[in-house]
Order: sequence, then structure tokens, then C-alpha cells
Amino acid sequence: FCYRRSCGRALVDLRLEVPETGVVEVPIYGDPAGAVLEFCRQAAAAGMAVTEELAASMLAWFCERRSCRTRALPPSLTALVEPHGPLNLPPWTDPADGVEAFGAEHKLEAVVMERLMQGFCSRRTCGRL
Repeated sequence: FCYRRSCGRALVDLRLEVPETGVVEVPIYGDPAGAVLEFCRQAAAAGMAVTEELAASMLAWFCERRSCRTRALPPSLTALVEPHGPLNLPPWTDPADGVEAFGAEHKLEAVVMERLMQGFCSRRTCGRL
């Protein structure tokens, strides 16, 4: 592109170092929102503290430097499970993983877990059902 006309910015891979967590890399034509979600998924699986504010700030950093199709991450999913309390699933958590962990912690019956999965998977793509 830029050899045919003047470009306002260089086409380069973007790399963001997140203190105490790791590095997020987005290739030239990569999707920043997808890269941030994948980074958060891997960091959370490794036991690192990841917040929605951190994820939003990472996405904002990328979108300041490159045009983004998606400028906001999907919202967290929440369900109130009586009498155990709320189940909150951040955008990078697969609903099946979150429901299984919550169900094991609170010893939920299978039918309750199945209803939670149906509700969450109707609002977000689930990796498994």
C-alpha cells in the first residue's frame, strides 16, 4: 500500500508488554480484540490476575495505534445462582469452564449447571456444551 501512496503510519506488528503478566502481540493484519481476549484467556489459565479494566486498557492501547473493527470487548456474563450468589464470567472465559468451576465449588446439581450453560451459550459462543 504505502509504496503507491503516502501512508500516515507504518504497517508493523504491534507489541505491548503488560507488567507482571506477559506480552500481547498483534500481527499487521491481526484483530486486536481477539489477541487481547486470547492473551487474557492464557493469563487467567496460568493463574494471573486479569481484570476487565486491564483488558479494556490493552485494547484501547492497540486501537490508538491501529484501526480496530471492535473497540470494546464483549460484556461479562452474570447469573445469580440462589443461594450461592453470582456467577460472573469475564469475556475471555469459556462458559463451560466457568460453570464447571462454579458447580464444583458449590456442589451444584447437573440440571442447574445445564440450565446455566444453556443461558450463557445463548448469549456467547461456547467452546463446548
